[in-house]
Amino acid sequence: MEISVKDLPYVLIGSYFLGSGGGLESFATQFMMRNSCGPESVKLIKLEDLQENDLVAMVASMGSPIVEAETLYSRVSFQSIYEAIERSCGRSASVFVSWGAAGGTPLLNLFFASALNVPLLDADSTGRCFPSLQMISCNVFNLSHKKAFITDSYGNTAELRCRHYQSLERHARQFTISSDGISFLVPTILTAEEAKKVLIPGSITRALEIGRIIKEERSFERLEEYTKGKLLGVGGVVSVYRKGLPKPFKTWVRIKHQPSNTTWDLFVTNEFDLLFENGEIVAEIPDIICLCNPYTCEPLTLKDIDPVMNIAIFTMKAPEIWYTERGLFLIRTELYQKGKEIICASGLVSKKVA
Repeated sequence: MEISVKDLPYVLIGSYFLGSGGGLESFATQFMMRNSCGPESVKLIKLEDLQENDLVAMVASMGSPIVEAETLYSRVSFQSIYEAIERSCGRSASVFVSWGAAGGTPLLNLFFASALNVPLLDADSTGRCFPSLQMISCNVFNLSHKKAFITDSYGNTAELRCRHYQSLERHARQFTISSDGISFLVPTILTAEEAKKVLIPGSITRALEIGRIIKEERSFERLEEYTKGKLLGVGGVVSVYRKGLPKPFKTWVRIKHQPSNTTWDLFVTNEFDLLFENGEIVAEIPDIICLCNPYTCEPLTLKDIDPVMNIAIFTMKAPEIWYTERGLFLIRTELYQKGKEIICASGLVSKKVA
């Protein structure tokens, strides 16, 4: 299978739907991808098609979404990190795989694969958006970290060898801060056998199909059928609070459907993480919570939400690995659990809306 320029809008819309509110649209990445592909396409291969001697490089970006949206990644950066992998591993990466299949990451990976003429794997390590590098499927399967590579927009590249993914997260953040707030990295290198064991299959084609349903059919019924998710309802935004919330939550959005007197309270960290309906939890991380335009079905990020606007609330399950004991341990951090307990105990979500 191949991904061509005409597929980019579908991949972009589908990946933001899977992002659970995470990520920010990067017009720069779209521009580069369109100019890179031309009439050509990026080859997309399945996990089962990996060859025994394939070397799989996981690709991600790190930093401020605002900075990323305005930054033009250069081929110099990609070539620099590609050559660093070859020097360190003794051979080139033969396949790339996206760190996540949500937010703007798949589009960046398509540009990376196109720029270096390397196939992209139809898989990822998250199945949705997460805020930290340690929240990946490799960590769920206790696949230890080996080596990572990171570069800035000028091609200044470093190799990082850390004891675990949490340490990699800290060191990569420091590099990013010193690189104008944005970096491009390969957080891990996988053999074909490891990739087949730990990666989540079908992620890029899933985003592509969701995008097609949204752009061409604009049907929540079809989205429910394809994703096995559920449209909870449509309501108007009553309020958006950004102060005085327990950590790690940064924003509280209240939505109300007046005819049925149904109230939804959504609490946001980097993504949409905790959703109440009439005071009861109906979805929480790792569930994918998507706020959509009720007329076009297109997903909305937090920056798109304003008081009074109407919003459709759609939820679906994340990949199964995140519901295992190890998966929940990684993503429902102690800080998250404490914040949720404070919200539940405070009675905030049980207050009636006039």
